[in-house]
Order: sequence, then structure tokens, then C-alpha cells
Amino acid sequence: NENSFSFIYSDKNSNENLKNETILYNKKPIYKPDIFYIMPDYFIGNPYLLNKFKYDYIIEKQLNKLGFQTINNSHSNGSSTFMSISHLFESNYFMKDKMILDNKLKNKLYKLWENTEFYNFLNKNDYNFNIVSSNNYFCDYENDNCFSNNDNFFNFVVTFLRKTPLIYVADKLIQINLLPPIFDTNYPEFEFLKNFNEYTTYENPSFYYIHSYLAYGRPFRDAECNKINDRIYLNEDIKQVYIENYKCVEKILFNLVELILNKFNDEVIIIIQSDHGTFFANQSTTKFENLTTDNINESFQNFTSFKLPVFCSNLNNIQSLTQVNVFPLLYNCMTQSNINFKPDKYFWGFHNSDYIMEIKNLY
Repeated sequence: NENSFSFIYSDKNSNENLKNETILYNKKPIYKPDIFYIMPDYFIGNPYLLNKFKYDYIIEKQLNKLGFQTINNSHSNGSSTFMSISHLFESNYFMKDKMILDNKLKNKLYKLWENTEFYNFLNKNDYNFNIVSSNNYFCDYENDNCFSNNDNFFNFVVTFLRKTPLIYVADKLIQINLLPPIFDTNYPEFEFLKNFNEYTTYENPSFYYIHSYLAYGRPFRDAECNKINDRIYLNEDIKQVYIENYKCVEKILFNLVELILNKFNDEVIIIIQSDHGTFFANQSTTKFENLTTDNINESFQNFTSFKLPVFCSNLNNIQSLTQVNVFPLLYNCMTQSNINFKPDKYFWGFHNSDYIMEIKNLY
């Protein structure tokens, strides 16, 4: 299948970094609100969700009633998690054209927030950096508090097993109660909600990085977040189960937002932004040239909604907010500056890819 995207592809691999204008984020903040950056992983947005999954999410209507701005037809800077997080904290584009995904580039991508303008600005201005995630991997990076229930070895084993027939045998044994649910992910989101006031009481202002894997459905849940008993699904059924689980994620997100606003009122910054869309065409393992336009758009289509304090209301009219521009948005809000946003760019690649390439004309 041919896709209609244009992308850079040449025999000569470019390892030259983009020459970006140097921006000095050196102003002292006038305002120091608590900040919640909530990343629901694998949480696809509209219009793809409505057109292909036939589900019109309720979360946008709920958030808009609370004063959120939801980006229409939002897309991620990266097709996969590690590229989205890199753009978020680097607040810059790290490549142009096409690059070999070698160890040097991987090290750059996987440094996450360490020694970035984003992290250093928060740290220099006495912010606590708090992490909430079921992936204990994030706890290995600089932080003040990390709420996580799983360890790296567990995540590695489960990820490996899910690529083999063994997981189907295990899921069937769990379904008929011959095996305990040993492969279920323990989601700290539930514990964080339950003890929200305790976990969000600090003397200094705080930045909360909340990375939720709940949308992956390990296991799947119904709209009320109860575990679904059935664990073996045919391919034609999996999208509908994903939607039921999606409703659970919507419920958790809305409950979290209500808790935040009830405690911090309108002086808080809340950004909900998924890292990418879904991969129902096995996008991470399929050769790029064999993917359709629809397959590629599915991976980039994300969900973005944000709420700013009244002293930043002048920033509410933006039409796009990709990860690379999140820190400029926060910086402009906190220091009352007017740093220009970078133009939106989109990069295709996964941790097992040979190359990362820029996608042109995404939509």
C-alpha cells in the first residue's frame, strides 16, 4: 500500500542537527502555579476516534465545561512514546530529514528531562518534580517523588511475553481462574486518586508528570473501570474492547481534574496530552512503505486539552499545541513573556526502527 505522505528518504543519511534559534529561558517567573502534565499513553483523539472507532468521546465536553481548551485535530510530534517525551522536555527539534537510530541518537532521546531547559527552569525556581507512572523506569531519572507500583524487570517480562503465544495461554488460564492475574499492570493512578490530598501537599510549588498506561488495557476494563473477565479477543473485537477501556480512562482523567481544581482552584495549570495514537496496524513492526496514509495518521493523532490560570488567558486562543511547544507555553504563562512557538513537525520512528524520519504534509 502506498501512502500519500511525503517524507525525506535518501541514501546519504543526515546526522546534522537542526540549527534552531537559541532561546534563553532565563527570566524569573512572576507566577509559580502548580503544574499537572498528564500523559495518557495510547489515548487516540478526534477526528480519527470518531471516524474509525465510531466513538465520540465525552471527555472534551466535560473538560470544556470546566474552562479547558481542547485542540482540534491534535497530532503528536512523534509516532512513539520516546520521541514524544524527548520533544516535550527538549522543547526543540533534534534532527532533520532522516537519521540512523544509532546508540548516540538513542542516548539523546532516552535522557528524557535530565539537564534540559524545561527541567532546569523548574529546578532553579524551586519546583518539586513529581512522577506518577506504572513504569518504574521513570523513577531512575531526577525527581523529588516517584509514585510507581511496578519495576523494570516486570515491565520487560510482560512486554516480551505479549509478543509470544505464551501470553494467550496465560491469559486463558487467568480467565478460567487456573492462574492468578500475575501479568496485570498495577496502575498507581488509582492509589494517587484515592490519596490525592496527601500526595499533593508540598511547601514548594510542584510539577506533576503523570504518565498513565491505562489505555493499553492490561487488563482491559469497562466504562466503570472494573476489570473485564474475558481476556482473549478476536481481532475484530479488539477495537470495541479498546473503546470500553477508553471510557475508563476518560473517567479517571475527569476525576483527576476535579480533584485538582477542587484543591488548587483556578490557579493551577493542567495539560492533558497523549503521547501518540494507537497501533492497530502493527505500525511499530511494519515497514513504513507498507503502511497506508490512514495507518500513519492513526499513530500521530493524539488528544490535547489544557487549562491555564486567568493571568495567562491571552494564551487560550492557540490553535495547536504539540509537545515541543509545551514548555514555551508554560514559560510564557509564568514569566508573562512572548516566546514564539516552533512550527509543528512530525517524526516517524520506534525504539526498534533503523531510522527516524520527518513526515511532511501529515494533514
